[in-house]
Amino acid sequence: MKRFLFVFFIIFSEILFSIENTKVLVLPFKNNGDKRSNFYSNLILDTIKINIVKLPKKIEKNEFEKNVLGMFKKIEDNQLFLSVYELDLFEKNYIVKDNYDMENYEKVRNLFFEIGYANLFFPIQLKDLSLNENITDYNEIYKTIINKSIDLIITGFYYEDTEKIVITFKVIDVLTDRTKITYVNYGDSGHDVFDVIIESTNKFIDKMNKEIIPYAKKMNLFLKDKQSRLIAGEQKEIFMFFNFGMLYSSMSFSKIVRVDKADFDLANKRNKYINGFSSIFNFEFYSSYKNNYHGFGINFNIPFIYQLPNLQIIARFTAGYIFGFRKKFFFSFLGGVYFKTFSIFESFSYNRIEVSYFSLLLGFKFKFIPLKYPFFIQAGAYFVLPKFNINGIEQIDGPSLWNISTKSNYDDSSGYVNKNNWILPVMANFGAGCFFNKEIGIYFNTTFYTMYIIYNVFESKNEHDDEKLVYYGENFSLNFDIEIGVVFKTIFR
Repeated sequence: MKRFLFVFFIIFSEILFSIENTKVLVLPFKNNGDKRSNFYSNLILDTIKINIVKLPKKIEKNEFEKNVLGMFKKIEDNQLFLSVYELDLFEKNYIVKDNYDMENYEKVRNLFFEIGYANLFFPIQLKDLSLNENITDYNEIYKTIINKSIDLIITGFYYEDTEKIVITFKVIDVLTDRTKITYVNYGDSGHDVFDVIIESTNKFIDKMNKEIIPYAKKMNLFLKDKQSRLIAGEQKEIFMFFNFGMLYSSMSFSKIVRVDKADFDLANKRNKYINGFSSIFNFEFYSSYKNNYHGFGINFNIPFIYQLPNLQIIARFTAGYIFGFRKKFFFSFLGGVYFKTFSIFESFSYNRIEVSYFSLLLGFKFKFIPLKYPFFIQAGAYFVLPKFNINGIEQIDGPSLWNISTKSNYDDSSGYVNKNNWILPVMANFGAGCFFNKEIGIYFNTTFYTMYIIYNVFESKNEHDDEKLVYYGENFSLNFDIEIGVVFKTIFR
């Protein structure tokens, strides 16, 4: 009957979750060699499962007499225990005799299982916890085994070449999340390799039985309660997402309206396309709260400064709050400033009309970053508010907020704003990136918007001419800001 109970407990491990044996989760051993076979791993696991169920080497005297001998009323049961255990020289602990009878040893082990004694090691596998045997996320394993009252984890790896096989064993204490034992053994690879594996595994089990003394019951419960509260709370994470690259700004004109008799030709080749270049930086920092991230991000570019035909200067700065829902779906709420300036040139001279636009902007972006997969995608928009308080044509001193102003290089004092100048209030944005490994990759991002500009300038080419407001025409422009660069992400726990 007792042997039947022993076999019953071995087969139906879920039943043992209700009693207090020292449960040991045995993880698959990783093969670090060139061969991809898991045969040796299965052999190690089978050997551990068969041989790890051994009696504790030492039991404190009061605990043994009260919680072991005191559980059995039959004299023959007590005599059976005392045929295997004896008091040490100091009469403080009961220890296993050197010359115990193997049959009695097995019987005592069966009796220990009957009373659910806490010091017996009992092997558990991932499948017994309804977990995938190929799982690699330690945090997911750790949370599950805390709930299942697992006390120890046995894990390790092995490496085999043409001459040697090396096996590394490790025992982790779940309650403190620290390594208790590390054991390395090696032997010749060849026809004796199976003997080497079995012998190494048994030596490791002997070391484990000699050096690991399970926690006393009160301490065990205290540590379990502490760790459970930590797990039930949260493991804090710091998530960082950076990208750095080059920003190329393209501006092309269409639907050009020009004054045929004017000496300033808007449609000349020098004014068809305008380009700009900047270095761009984006920094995002997050802290975890429950299952989400809360973070802060800043984005800015540093333009290359120049005044040459077909070149423009664009500067943008945004900052804001970012919410990472379920640590995958990131919603950014941004605010910032935007500045753009370029020049339209005459056909054969450096006479030019300078165009400037300055605006406050709001932004919203959605970014999907699945941390388990090597890519991310994003989409969103910037929103600028046009200014509606201009009647007709207004003279201004320098760029003004939300206005597209034009100014001739003949006049150093003022520019003009036409009420019909406008910029598309929504700047659409989308992008994507891929990672070469878990942290570093490349990305692409683009922003699209349009502008309509009427060229009114105040000119006085020399001191003898009268000052006058000149209309040179108008045009519609398509604008693309394209980013290409490097992206980096990492998590600190």
